Amino acid sequence: MMTPKQRMVTAFRHGVPDRVPVSPDISNMIPCRLTGKPFWDIYLYRDPPLQVAYVEAVKYFGFDGFYFTILGGHAVGKARAGPWLYWPDSWKTVEERKEERAIIVRKMVETPLGALYWEKLYRIDDPPCNTHSPIVDREQDFAKVKWLLEEEWQWEKKYHDYRLIGDLCSFGTGTYLPIDWWMSLREGGISQMIFDCMDAPQFMEQVFRFYTEHEIERLKVHLRAKPTPDVVGIQGSASSFSVISPIIFRQYNLLFLKEVTRLCQKAGVPSHLHVCGRSKGIVEMVYQETDLNVMEPLERPPGGDVDLKEAKRRFKDKLVLKGNVNTFQTMFRGTPKEVEEEALRCIEAAASGGGFILATGDQCPRDTPDENIFALIETARKFGKYEGKNKI
Repeated sequence: MMTPKQRMVTAFRHGVPDRVPVSPDISNMIPCRLTGKPFWDIYLYRDPPLQVAYVEAVKYFGFDGFYFTILGGHAVGKARAGPWLYWPDSWKTVEERKEERAIIVRKMVETPLGALYWEKLYRIDDPPCNTHSPIVDREQDFAKVKWLLEEEWQWEKKYHDYRLIGDLCSFGTGTYLPIDWWMSLREGGISQMIFDCMDAPQFMEQVFRFYTEHEIERLKVHLRAKPTPDVVGIQGSASSFSVISPIIFRQYNLLFLKEVTRLCQKAGVPSHLHVCGRSKGIVEMVYQETDLNVMEPLERPPGGDVDLKEAKRRFKDKLVLKGNVNTFQTMFRGTPKEVEEEALRCIEAAASGGGFILATGDQCPRDTPDENIFALIETARKFGKYEGKNKI
């Protein structure tokens, strides 16, 4: 019998494992809930760090873990700022204010071009959110961000958190699509990001060219770090066709995707793209025009537009498919029986011949019943075998 890590890695590489891997997306809210602590303990004070809470959740539910260090902080040395500016030593806390159900933290970093400010709201029972983002003036504040990211980096040569996971999880490093990176820094969030792309396309092309060059160099180092990552994740939640147009996606994200997936292919490490919501057109685009290996979460209607059976038929020669079980109608509001029925439909639609990971269509809500998650996992174990009696 394969270990969870072996099962996930085999699937990422389009192989046929002993059974269908099952890896529900519970990377944030559910691990925090299971600690029994205020969420600010995990997100703000790292007691425990979210990565540790996630591994404990993997142990509790017994699924095939997907440990994804999106910030890659454990592979980098100190510099002015981390890859997305979330470097803890760069930003000085200038205010921390506790309210009944939230803690507001305001941070500041100085540059020769002026200061940048960032404010987050850490809630008692939900993930944090920005209440003030650093890029307020598009041109002036980006110049400050650029200064922070331009310093020569001193990189470490190994991942220190690898020991946390053993054989419980696959281990991934990662990056953001350019649109998502800019949205995370821009005051005004998604709507202002779209205005920037429409109002100042030449400037935004310069921004994203700089970001692409920076990320390619950073990922080269991550791919050389030891042990070699099992996968490189590319985060693209704000790049869904539920949010932006195909024109914006192609103009600002596609070149980045081509370069990152080409780099991963050259290094022999699978690339993995997350775009929730309406992603059918994106699946087709990346299939035809990039070297992407794994696509998730393939949301079905009403939140998404992916037909899993059709996706398997059209893209099975190149793409590993991951996801599709509805998080709200089924995982959150459904019964264990309904979870089993939908999971079985997904296995029947996409598991044949390998190249499929049973997972949820994006993040499971905080209060998703534990019994529904257990039902998803048990369905894969019972009906997802590639070997022996009752095999697919």
